[in-house]
Amino acid sequence: MPDNDVLFTAVWREYPAYAFDVVTDGVQNENVILKSGSSGFVINSDHIGGVAKNEYASMIFDVSADKSGSALLYFTVCDRAGAFTFDDAYALEVNGVDVSSDTDISQTDTRWTTFNSYLIAEVTLVQGKNRIAITVLPTGDLDLAGNVKGITLKSDSAVCTPYVSPDKSWTFETDLNALTDGVLSEGVKTNGNVNAGENCLGQMNAKGRFAVFTVSADADCTAALYLNVSNLNADKAFCDAFDLYVNGRSVTSYVAMPRGKAQWTDYDHIKLELVEFGAGVSEIVFVGKGFDYNIRGIKFVTETERSFSLTSGSPFGYASEWNSVDIAFADENGIAQGIRTSGGVFKDGACSALGNIAGNTAAEIGFTVNATSASRAVIFLDASEHGNYLFGQAFELKVNGKTVDSFTLMPKGNSWTTFVKIAIAEIDLESGDNEITIKVISSDGGVACNLAGATIGSENAAVTLKQ
Repeated sequence: MPDNDVLFTAVWREYPAYAFDVVTDGVQNENVILKSGSSGFVINSDHIGGVAKNEYASMIFDVSADKSGSALLYFTVCDRAGAFTFDDAYALEVNGVDVSSDTDISQTDTRWTTFNSYLIAEVTLVQGKNRIAITVLPTGDLDLAGNVKGITLKSDSAVCTPYVSPDKSWTFETDLNALTDGVLSEGVKTNGNVNAGENCLGQMNAKGRFAVFTVSADADCTAALYLNVSNLNADKAFCDAFDLYVNGRSVTSYVAMPRGKAQWTDYDHIKLELVEFGAGVSEIVFVGKGFDYNIRGIKFVTETERSFSLTSGSPFGYASEWNSVDIAFADENGIAQGIRTSGGVFKDGACSALGNIAGNTAAEIGFTVNATSASRAVIFLDASEHGNYLFGQAFELKVNGKTVDSFTLMPKGNSWTTFVKIAIAEIDLESGDNEITIKVISSDGGVACNLAGATIGSENAAVTLKQ
């Protein structure tokens, strides 16, 4: 953060200033999202109230920059008595990156309608859309947060304007329903309730309930992704109700969930986010967080006509033509050479696979592969048909110490000795040695399996197991 001496501040204040208010004439501005926390916000003519003690509430500003560059971020908030810094009362996140600030934003008295702008931090903007989120922190007995007018960006390198989503003029729509004639549509999987009467996936109120839509697109495209979801008498944002993963990548949406109509029987389409889809198969996964919403389907809106359809294909089918190496985890002598285990993992006597994995959070399997060059790759696992869960609910995959997200649906069933080869994730291999680990993260024995081996499919490198 720049130093706040008089000369420096005077120079920066000559830079163009771009103000982004939360409300204008009592109406919330379109590029601002208000995510309620422990209570709701109050919309006033030129500011919002209800911020104080509204723990984990967020004020989110979507800003467009004509080019990348740095900017000074100012926060306009009412006077609150005490001695505290910005970081004592709020958390700042810019484009998914936490930004700290020790700026003193306290005053001698509390004045709810007297506002000051404080230089919070120097931030980095990207060309195009930037998301700036300010979240109210829990402060125990202290009451620090105040009414908010908005933010201001000052920059000599980027022109900043309210972000306007390009899909407003898009007209090509494709609806994909979770159920067809009362049964799951092809390419849809769930551990929730298949409710033929309501034509929906129900009972998503248990944590860990999931809905998987496997979709094929005819070409690379950007699409606005919508969810057709029931109303519920609760003030929730989408990210409160569900986690969303597209091809293993987490997508966060703060859009408000439907409310105000009949619970469970009235539905609305809500726009989640713009998502990049490649030609071929993609996997869209919704994981419930414990709120009782029903899901009827998803919708894509695109600028030009595109074909989307549900499919039973694999999102990693492209790797079937790549060079691959099969790695057995166990053989007739026990744990195979080159395979590392911990936490009491052993060879299951009933099959050539590793057991004592289910519910064992100490269990870990590791191995090292050598690649002749850096390459894209896909990792497959030979997993027993046991349970009904997503990979990321039971396991953590790391490649060279970095976690690789995967929410692939694992083989469903009740067998420890029947195995299916399942594509888990695309990974990046470095030239030379690459360390791969699979760790159990769930103590629930119903969401795990025995593992017989792995396959690494590489786009342009020869891969071998290091003994």
